[in-house]
Amino acid sequence: LVGGVRSQQKHNGQDGLRFTPVPLAQQAAATAFLMEQAFHVPPAFVKSDILRRIEPAGALGRIRTSQVRVLDNLLGSARLNRLAEQEAIDGVAAYAPTAFLADVRKGVWSESYGTAVPRVNAFRRNLQRAHIDAMAERVSGRTAAPDDVRALFRGELKTLDADLRLARSRTTDRATALHLEDARAQIAKALDPGNVPAAAPPP
Repeated sequence: LVGGVRSQQKHNGQDGLRFTPVPLAQQAAATAFLMEQAFHVPPAFVKSDILRRIEPAGALGRIRTSQVRVLDNLLGSARLNRLAEQEAIDGVAAYAPTAFLADVRKGVWSESYGTAVPRVNAFRRNLQRAHIDAMAERVSGRTAAPDDVRALFRGELKTLDADLRLARSRTTDRATALHLEDARAQIAKALDPGNVPAAAPPP
């Protein structure tokens, strides 16, 4: 639904539009649904009395893999390009890519935006590192996004860095503090112009 378009086949003599963007409210609701249902681990998935019967470890990695798959799909360059085009054509009626990325940032890093003292568990730390990795790859990785999309991700990294600095000053949990410090270091690395990888040599 995010960046989506509805299509209705039209034939000669039929009125109306063939392609209609998904309404802004529905796109935003879809993003909010994913933030809550895909990126928060249901307690039923991590019951120790079950997990300890079937494996010594693996739940963290398995859940991270599933969440990263959703996150990478959600932050794909093609989706951001569709959002940018919808905004260019439909103006304020469209789900702006800046609004979409802000919704994702605040959903993935919700512990840093609430009023409570920030405390991030291991499952969420995995997700948040993956969020930075995904944006860093699109800013300075080997598969960097096109100009407009790259600028959006760069801006998100800068905003996130400033917000994490404030969250670090509010937390009293050591694991969370170390995680936030490491996240800011990873952002700085992604934004460093010297971090752009060299182009692969020609065959």
